[in-house]
Amino acid sequence: MKLNEVTVGTDVLIRNTIGKMLTARAMVSVLNKIYRTNFKLDHTTPYVRAFNQAMRSVDPQNGLDQAKQIWHKLYLELSHANKRTLPDD
Repeated sequence: MKLNEVTVGTDVLIRNTIGKMLTARAMVSVLNKIYRTNFKLDHTTPYVRAFNQAMRSVDPQNGLDQAKQIWHKLYLELSHANKRTLPDD
């Protein structure tokens, strides 16, 4: 038996990320649902710390627009051709 996926609106999804420390996996999940992309953990890992610091400044009560802007900036950075990548070992 397969469970149906619960769908929520973009605003609800972004609002639920305000005030939380997100992992790279959570960031990938949210970005892929909001922007219908196919990002992987390797894409978001370099941005986890900076993103969480930026989201810490968002007011949980009425900071939805600010949170949307932060998510959009992250999306633009990740989709840019010259994005940061993890160093090769």
